[in-house]
Amino acid sequence: ALKTAYNLSLDLDSRVPLVEQGLAEAAIEAQTPALRGTPRELECVRLVCNLALTQGRTEVVMMRQGVLGPLVAIVRDGFGDALLYAVTALGHLAFVQSNARDITASGVLVPLTNVFKKGDERLQLKAVDVIRNVAAAGAEPKLVRAVVDELHEMAREGEGERQLR
Repeated sequence: ALKTAYNLSLDLDSRVPLVEQGLAEAAIEAQTPALRGTPRELECVRLVCNLALTQGRTEVVMMRQGVLGPLVAIVRDGFGDALLYAVTALGHLAFVQSNARDITASGVLVPLTNVFKKGDERLQLKAVDVIRNVAAAGAEPKLVRAVVDELHEMAREGEGERQLR
Protein backbone atom coordinates (compact mmCIF):
# COMPACT_ATOMS: atom_id res chain seq x y z
CA ALA A 1 0.00 0.00 0.00
CA LEU A 2 2.86 2.40 0.78
CA LYS A 3 4.41 1.91 -2.64
CA THR A 4 1.07 2.61 -4.32
CA ALA A 5 0.60 5.74 -2.20
CA TYR A 6 4.13 6.85 -3.03
CA ASN A 7 3.50 6.35 -6.76
CA LEU A 8 0.29 8.39 -6.49
CA SER A 9 2.19 11.13 -4.66
CA LEU A 10 4.50 11.58 -7.63
CA ASP A 11 1.63 13.35 -9.42
CA LEU A 12 1.38 16.94 -8.18
CA ASP A 13 -2.38 17.05 -8.70
CA SER A 14 -2.87 13.97 -6.52
CA ARG A 15 -1.03 15.35 -3.49
CA VAL A 16 -3.76 17.65 -2.14
CA PRO A 17 -6.49 14.97 -2.12
CA LEU A 18 -4.06 12.45 -0.62
CA VAL A 19 -3.23 14.82 2.24
CA GLU A 20 -6.91 15.72 2.72
CA GLN A 21 -7.66 12.00 3.07
CA GLY A 22 -5.07 11.76 5.85
CA LEU A 23 -2.34 9.91 4.00
CA ALA A 24 0.50 12.04 5.40
CA GLU A 25 -0.85 11.53 8.90
CA ALA A 26 -1.10 7.77 8.36
CA ALA A 27 2.45 7.61 7.01
CA ILE A 28 3.78 9.46 10.04
CA GLU A 29 1.76 7.33 12.46
CA ALA A 30 3.28 4.26 10.83
CA GLN A 31 6.72 5.45 11.86
CA THR A 32 7.76 4.10 15.20
CA PRO A 33 11.19 3.83 16.80
CA ALA A 34 11.13 0.13 15.89
CA LEU A 35 11.09 1.12 12.21
CA ARG A 36 14.23 3.27 12.47
CA GLY A 37 16.59 2.42 9.64
CA THR A 38 14.18 0.06 7.88
CA PRO A 39 12.92 0.22 4.29
CA ARG A 40 9.43 0.95 5.64
CA GLU A 41 10.68 4.07 7.44
CA LEU A 42 12.27 5.24 4.22
CA GLU A 43 9.05 4.66 2.25
CA CYS A 44 7.05 6.65 4.82
CA VAL A 45 9.48 9.57 4.80
CA ARG A 46 9.67 9.64 0.99
CA LEU A 47 5.88 9.76 0.85
CA VAL A 48 5.69 12.62 3.36
CA CYS A 49 8.41 14.46 1.46
CA ASN A 50 6.46 14.26 -1.80
CA LEU A 51 3.19 15.28 -0.16
CA ALA A 52 4.87 18.36 1.32
CA LEU A 53 5.93 19.68 -2.08
CA THR A 54 2.87 21.61 -3.25
CA GLN A 55 3.89 25.26 -2.98
CA GLY A 56 1.58 25.94 -0.06
CA ARG A 57 -1.37 23.71 -0.85
CA THR A 58 -0.71 20.90 1.68
CA GLU A 59 2.01 22.09 4.03
CA VAL A 60 -0.21 23.75 6.66
CA VAL A 61 -2.58 20.78 6.80
CA MET A 62 0.35 18.40 7.16
CA MET A 63 1.71 20.38 10.09
CA ARG A 64 -1.72 20.17 11.77
CA GLN A 65 -1.70 16.42 11.12
CA GLY A 66 1.49 16.09 13.17
CA VAL A 67 4.26 15.44 10.66
CA LEU A 68 6.73 17.81 12.33
CA GLY A 69 7.60 15.76 15.43
CA PRO A 70 8.54 12.55 13.62
CA LEU A 71 10.54 14.48 11.01
CA VAL A 72 12.48 16.27 13.75
CA ALA A 73 13.16 12.90 15.42
CA ILE A 74 14.64 11.60 12.18
CA VAL A 75 16.81 14.71 11.83
CA ARG A 76 18.09 14.14 15.36
CA ASP A 77 18.67 10.39 15.19
CA GLY A 78 18.24 9.26 11.60
CA PHE A 79 20.73 8.43 8.92
CA GLY A 80 21.03 7.67 5.24
CA ASP A 81 18.25 8.40 2.79
CA ALA A 82 15.62 8.68 5.54
CA LEU A 83 17.57 11.62 6.96
CA LEU A 84 17.89 13.18 3.52
CA TYR A 85 14.14 12.92 2.87
CA ALA A 86 13.25 14.18 6.36
CA VAL A 87 15.43 17.27 5.91
CA THR A 88 14.00 17.79 2.42
CA ALA A 89 10.44 17.51 3.75
CA LEU A 90 11.23 20.11 6.44
CA GLY A 91 12.48 22.42 3.71
CA HIS A 92 9.18 22.01 1.87
CA LEU A 93 7.17 22.60 5.04
CA ALA A 94 9.26 25.67 5.90
CA PHE A 95 8.39 27.14 2.51
CA VAL A 96 5.06 28.22 4.05
CA GLN A 97 5.54 31.22 6.30
CA SER A 98 2.97 30.15 8.88
CA ASN A 99 4.93 26.91 9.50
CA ALA A 100 8.26 28.61 10.21
CA ARG A 101 7.55 29.44 13.84
CA ASP A 102 6.59 25.85 14.70
CA ILE A 103 9.63 24.53 12.87
CA THR A 104 12.01 26.79 14.76
CA ALA A 105 10.24 26.10 18.05
CA SER A 106 10.70 22.37 17.47
CA GLY A 107 14.42 22.81 18.09
CA VAL A 108 15.39 21.28 14.76
CA LEU A 109 17.76 24.07 13.75
CA VAL A 110 20.47 22.94 16.15
CA PRO A 111 20.42 19.30 14.96
CA LEU A 112 20.63 20.66 11.42
CA THR A 113 24.06 22.04 12.32
CA ASN A 114 25.14 18.45 12.93
CA VAL A 115 24.04 17.69 9.39
CA PHE A 116 26.45 20.38 8.20
CA LYS A 117 29.26 18.64 10.03
CA LYS A 118 28.58 15.01 9.18
CA GLY A 119 26.37 14.96 6.13
CA ASP A 120 27.31 14.64 2.51
CA GLU A 121 27.03 17.69 0.29
CA ARG A 122 23.52 16.83 -0.93
CA LEU A 123 22.28 16.59 2.64
CA GLN A 124 24.08 19.77 3.66
CA LEU A 125 22.44 21.69 0.84
CA LYS A 126 18.99 20.44 1.85
CA ALA A 127 19.69 21.57 5.43
CA VAL A 128 20.60 25.01 4.11
CA ASP A 129 17.26 25.07 2.27
CA VAL A 130 15.41 24.53 5.54
CA ILE A 131 17.26 27.32 7.28
CA ARG A 132 16.90 29.66 4.32
CA ASN A 133 13.15 29.04 4.15
CA VAL A 134 12.72 29.52 7.89
CA ALA A 135 14.77 32.72 7.83
CA ALA A 136 12.85 34.04 4.80
CA ALA A 137 9.60 33.40 6.65
CA GLY A 138 10.71 35.76 9.41
CA ALA A 139 11.95 33.37 12.09
CA GLU A 140 13.28 34.78 15.31
CA PRO A 141 16.86 35.92 14.57
CA LYS A 142 18.16 34.46 17.84
CA LEU A 143 16.96 31.01 16.79
CA VAL A 144 18.62 31.21 13.40
CA ARG A 145 21.88 32.52 14.91
CA ALA A 146 22.55 29.01 16.21
CA VAL A 147 23.48 27.94 12.70
CA VAL A 148 25.00 31.07 11.23
CA ASP A 149 28.59 30.07 12.03
CA GLU A 150 28.13 26.75 10.24
CA LEU A 151 26.66 28.52 7.21
CA HIS A 152 29.60 30.91 7.05
CA GLU A 153 31.99 27.97 7.22
CA MET A 154 30.15 26.25 4.35
CA ALA A 155 30.33 29.39 2.26
CA ARG A 156 34.03 29.88 2.94
CA GLU A 157 34.99 26.28 2.18
CA GLY A 158 32.48 25.53 -0.52
CA GLU A 159 32.25 26.38 -4.13
CA GLY A 160 29.53 26.45 -6.71
CA GLU A 161 26.17 25.33 -5.34
CA ARG A 162 27.33 25.45 -1.73
CA GLN A 163 28.28 29.12 -1.96
CA LEU A 164 25.19 30.02 -3.95
CA ARG A 165 22.78 28.66 -1.38
